[in-house]
Amino acid sequence: MPRDDAYSRVSDPQRYAGLQPRAHLLVERLASIFDVEQGDADPVLTDLDVASTEVVRLVPRDPSAAPLSIGWTTFPGLIVHAGLGWVRPFPQCGCDACDEDAGEVFLELERLVYAITRGRFRESLNGGHYEAAFRHPDGAESSRGLLDPWHRSLGEFSVEWRAWPRIETSGVSTFSFAYPSIDVDARAVVTEHLDAFNAHDTARLLTWFAVDAVWITGTDIATGHTELADLFDDWLWSLNPSLTVVSLVAEGNDVAAQLTERLTVDAETRTYSIAVFFTVIDGKIIRGKVYREGNAEV
Repeated sequence: MPRDDAYSRVSDPQRYAGLQPRAHLLVERLASIFDVEQGDADPVLTDLDVASTEVVRLVPRDPSAAPLSIGWTTFPGLIVHAGLGWVRPFPQCGCDACDEDAGEVFLELERLVYAITRGRFRESLNGGHYEAAFRHPDGAESSRGLLDPWHRSLGEFSVEWRAWPRIETSGVSTFSFAYPSIDVDARAVVTEHLDAFNAHDTARLLTWFAVDAVWITGTDIATGHTELADLFDDWLWSLNPSLTVVSLVAEGNDVAAQLTERLTVDAETRTYSIAVFFTVIDGKIIRGKVYREGNAEV
């Protein structure tokens, strides 16, 4: 157990400084995929008197989709406002006793942001109780029930936000994504690929594939971004798939992943053990082959 004085001590706030440049990349990624208007002010964060050095507000052009604001705080860290009433700092505390890991903090932020952009975010203020809930691709749900004094100015409401509209484009290859510009190794590329898969985000997923990538599952072969987009959008996402890593081994350009796959087929959840072998060149997947336990077909 931490000492009592650790709860009032922040000995190394700079360990969270890395959240801020990653948040800029996150905003760049969102703005490149979704049809949003950008601003640099948020009245809620202003009213809360948050010590922000910068604020970016993303407002989807579909008013039934939740707006999102990210503020870069002097702590250093982040403050995020989504929808009408959800506000949360990242890290939530930062004291020596809580000792939140910066990497885990940002992963949680991404997980929540992608729930918001996929229309898996709902919130309500009823009877003096505020609640926000996020539904994730693996079926898990996280929620937060808390009433801050400023919530009372909103009045009662209940809203289930819709997915953010995407930018109209004739080809998925026009989407830009900040992360591939960074020098990443093969293991990191596959990890990002799996995160995008679990988010059911085709545009983000395709940024990790070479334009002539080959993907093999059983007797099915998809080549290039167009066929890969058809595979994921027209069929795979309808099965609500999720992948859990059992083991991940990388050597040079080759990555071997042992995964647990969950699919929903005819309203029934099916679980498979699968192995996927990736070849990664210059930060892009050029080939992937899937082996499913028993049979490669669903």
